Amino acid sequence: MRRCHFALCLFDMFSKKFKFIILLIATTISFVVMMAYLDSYQPRIVRCFEVITENFLSTTTHSTVHVSTISGKRRSDSCIKHNHVAFLKVHKAGSTTVMDIFLRYAIQHKLNIVLPKRSTGFGFNYLGYEETLLKENLVPLLSNQTYDILCNHVIYNRTAFQTILPTDTKYVTILREPTRHFISGGIYYYFFDELCKIYNITNLSKAVSTFLNNPSALNMPTNYFHNKMSFDLGLPLSQFDNITYIDNYIRELDNDFALVMTLEYFDESLVLMKRLLCWDLQDIIYLPLNSIGAVKYPTLTFEDENNLRKFNKADFQLYEYFLNIFWKKIQAEGPLFFQEVKHFKLIQQKTMHYCNNSLQSAKSYPPLTVPNSAWNKEFFITQSDCKFMSQDELNLMHDLIEEAWGRYNQSLKTKS
Repeated sequence: MRRCHFALCLFDMFSKKFKFIILLIATTISFVVMMAYLDSYQPRIVRCFEVITENFLSTTTHSTVHVSTISGKRRSDSCIKHNHVAFLKVHKAGSTTVMDIFLRYAIQHKLNIVLPKRSTGFGFNYLGYEETLLKENLVPLLSNQTYDILCNHVIYNRTAFQTILPTDTKYVTILREPTRHFISGGIYYYFFDELCKIYNITNLSKAVSTFLNNPSALNMPTNYFHNKMSFDLGLPLSQFDNITYIDNYIRELDNDFALVMTLEYFDESLVLMKRLLCWDLQDIIYLPLNSIGAVKYPTLTFEDENNLRKFNKADFQLYEYFLNIFWKKIQAEGPLFFQEVKHFKLIQQKTMHYCNNSLQSAKSYPPLTVPNSAWNKEFFITQSDCKFMSQDELNLMHDLIEEAWGRYNQSLKTKS
């Protein structure tokens, strides 16, 4: 009886241990699957988290929102504004609007802008037209001065940028979902209209479909539509189809750039940038520039989208990598981030309404007062601010270059 009892106990012990091991393995597998799911559906989950947070915060008092920590956060008194920034301006990705933000900030804070030396002629506003940054192409500074803000079109090159900019420069850029980017560029540069003429097709969608079915057969330049975002960020043309090279290059960009924004979440991107640079809410107020109006858009079929993914594989690889990083940065900011974005969007709506009215007025218009809140100190939007935010890019660039040359020449006279 004792032997039987001992055997039963031994069997029971091993049975429990076996069950524990099975449970441990099942738990591990479940955790791995859950993490993969979270990674794949991160944007949707974050949006759900945003809604829950907003519902929770809507039940709190105004004073509760003011009690915010670093993850919350309103800019603390110890946070010092960062004035050395390189914004890599990517074509057709909302970058002109962002550039306008940086130019306004630089002017208000009397910072040195990296400017091209020519103020007229084709492509004068480029720091480098399909080439990287070269000192001899810039408006010079005196030897005791440094460049502070870079935000014009130029091809990114780490060595070239580091040669000219201060060592503490923060690097920022913006991307756009590649299908939308392709369509926007095709419309803006009249590429799709040319396709209709070349293929003798009146149907816009069919013309685009014909091109995507065999892009190499077209005997005309496609550099503004073929991995243009990747090219702007310095990916060599010769490596457009090298998936391994592209992957390694993207990881290098991840090390260089403190923030890669996305046009699809523009306001969220600007709030992230504001926090990164320790800027104030009024510093990131904007009016949309260079947006395409009411035009006819092509409709892409499932096959068209697959062909586009093959044609612009580098851009898709680039965008999807940094979109994942983008959401991870947002998650790291904490739940009150979404409340700040909601507040920012409200101020944006008021600003656009005010500017639409003030710019149509022939008389002086009283300023828009933005009251003190959990996210900003009281500030004002003036009619002059609206005029600056809405002015033509080329005219603004011409004036800034001429003024920069004037300051440089005057400094030489004073020095001598």
